[in-house]
Amino acid sequence: QWNSNLLELREAVEKYPNLKPLLEAKAAEAKAIFAQAEKIGAEEQKAEKIALAIAKIRENLGVVTEVKYKSAAINSTIDKITKVKTTKDKARKATDEINSIRKEQAAIEQAMATLKPANDEELNKQVRQLVGKLISLSSRADRVLKLVKAK
Repeated sequence: QWNSNLLELREAVEKYPNLKPLLEAKAAEAKAIFAQAEKIGAEEQKAEKIALAIAKIRENLGVVTEVKYKSAAINSTIDKITKVKTTKDKARKATDEINSIRKEQAAIEQAMATLKPANDEELNKQVRQLVGKLISLSSRADRVLKLVKAK
């Protein structure tokens, strides 16, 4: 889990360089905790300390990666929609809705790229608002999938 989070951190910092200071500040705290964990001999205590390090790095990273996974889920649903054989009318409606969803996804991604939160609280608040929009888009994509699958 630790290595997976470090990889997620690297990806997030590359994708959203404007968030780098806040993400890396938490990562530095987490790395210090992890370094302490490595010095512990008792496996149970070591595991608890590593869990604390993971929780620390996830404080800011968690919400940022949520954007990635919510967006990927939308893309997956849209992919399913495009593979369903349906009537021309339903296909037209689905295409219109997919185009609308894609446009809003792009706007959310643009908003992520331009965020400049001053602190951890602002970061989490601002990104949670964008995650909320992605959840709404996901529901719309699910409804379109149901529409095209309906007999």
